[in-house]
Amino acid sequence: MLFVTFLVNGEFFSQELLIQKEYYFIIISLLLLFLLLFFRILRRVSNFEIFFRLNHIRFSIRSKAKANKSVLTNMSSLTSQLPSSSSSSEDTIIKELHSIYVDAEDGLLPIGQGLGLHNLNAPRRKINILLIGNHSSGKSSFINWYMDDKIQKTSVAIETQGFTIVTNGKSREKLIGKSVLHLYPYLKQLESIDGVLANLNVELTPVKSRQSHLINFIDTPGLVDGELHYPFEIEKAIIHLGNVSDLIFVFFDPIGQALCKRTLNLVEKLNNLYNERMRFFLTKADEAGDEPDRQKIMMQIVQELCKRKGLNRSGFDMMAIYLPNITGLKQREQMCSNQIDDVCQEINKAIVLHLQKTFNTMERDINQLDELADNKLKTFNTDLNSNLIKFLKLIFFILVCLQLPADIFLNPNGSISRFLSKYIPKDQLLVCSFIIILPLIFLYHHQSNFEQKVKLLEMMKAKKTKQKLNQYRTRYHQLLNEYLDKFIDK
Repeated sequence: MLFVTFLVNGEFFSQELLIQKEYYFIIISLLLLFLLLFFRILRRVSNFEIFFRLNHIRFSIRSKAKANKSVLTNMSSLTSQLPSSSSSSEDTIIKELHSIYVDAEDGLLPIGQGLGLHNLNAPRRKINILLIGNHSSGKSSFINWYMDDKIQKTSVAIETQGFTIVTNGKSREKLIGKSVLHLYPYLKQLESIDGVLANLNVELTPVKSRQSHLINFIDTPGLVDGELHYPFEIEKAIIHLGNVSDLIFVFFDPIGQALCKRTLNLVEKLNNLYNERMRFFLTKADEAGDEPDRQKIMMQIVQELCKRKGLNRSGFDMMAIYLPNITGLKQREQMCSNQIDDVCQEINKAIVLHLQKTFNTMERDINQLDELADNKLKTFNTDLNSNLIKFLKLIFFILVCLQLPADIFLNPNGSISRFLSKYIPKDQLLVCSFIIILPLIFLYHHQSNFEQKVKLLEMMKAKKTKQKLNQYRTRYHQLLNEYLDKFIDK
């Protein structure tokens, strides 16, 4: 008020320059208002342009997805046509799908982090096969045979004391402790079980045999009854490992403790949780005597298993296997048929199934990320509409406020000018009117509280995300089509 009085009394404006100062002030004020409106409108136009571009990208993605949808709907019908054997093509496809997730800059995982989705997991490049059984049931021997390398020690006197993950690597190495969790981050929950980490290791072998490059074998300690002390809660650890495994092989030794209660109790728990992953085998079948003796042993094991809740089901299958790389093989084959090739077929089927699940998971994740990006665009649209309404209100308020100086300027002898001239000198009315309305305009603008959540940089980032998801979706369908072309008659 002091500043206004100071101006009105003419201490700042001399009477000679009053008219010049007055019009100069008007011009500057109008110019500032014009610049303010210009930049506000320019910002709205820029946001509208980005919005329409993002909508165009979204619609193009949806149209391409619709065109390829027919491929996905045929996945379930093709399952029965897939062969039981795997080839290097599965390895190549799984590696590429995995790389789409883990790319440091534009992978699905960092995209998910940017959109607030933190529970995405990259698909495993190998399947996990958990082997459990009683003491000296042949778990380690089977791994050595399949990997075609003497990795695990095998002897009645030497039993696996901890958990060993056997897999292919560039060289013959052994990893322990934290290095294992770095290689397999999905095993980090094992840290919560005291003693497991100190007894967890990985054995790497460069020898590639069969489908070993697509498999992680998880060897476990032999289970026995009695007072044997394990340095960790073995049942809890095995149940967790069963959760991250694609197959669970249960080995029963006909000449050992096949009916070990600890083994049977654990098998019952695993079966209740992961029934579809369980496979049962009578190992060392060639040492079980002749065919009647072997059938008797298998019946005893099956009967004992069927006493357990959840295991008593029709179609219970147990394969009789033994390792073929032993002396006197021909004579043993005549005495006992070997179903070990069927075990390899089960592994190959699991690899194919894992690849199909990876395709399905990627499609679900891409759609989920695309939906999150769409939600961000919808939020942007809401904020844009809100800002536009507030902006129009501000323009209306400015126009109303400008009625006062406009009336004084255009109609100096009007009723408003005559009324105000009673309190303010007539030659200072125009200046005083601007001094009054400008603070009101800026105060109203400040109180309008325009939403600033959506910024230009964020919109450009959202645009890039949509484009990258479009690229991944296209590549996903290309890989899926290439894979299915092997089984479809065209």
